Amino acid sequence: RNVIKAVVNITSGSDVHAVEVLVLRNGASAMITTYGEMYSTAALATFSADIDSGNLRLRVTPASATSTTFTYVRTSLS
Repeated sequence: RNVIKAVVNITSGSDVHAVEVLVLRNGASAMITTYGEMYSTAALATFSADIDSGNLRLRVTPASATSTTFTYVRTSLS
């Protein structure tokens, strides 16, 4: 895939974090932008993108080791 668009919802206890993410393949590298980001107290995750074995990936890293739930809707385009 060459483009990933995702809406991500993250919860940890009563804290909520929502964001829309757009990832683009640029040759052998990946570009990422986030927008519409909202959270109740603080960001619950950070976002990055890469290409692994030819696959474009959106990477999400929780900000805390406590229980964090991720849900998302993703659209991929070639």
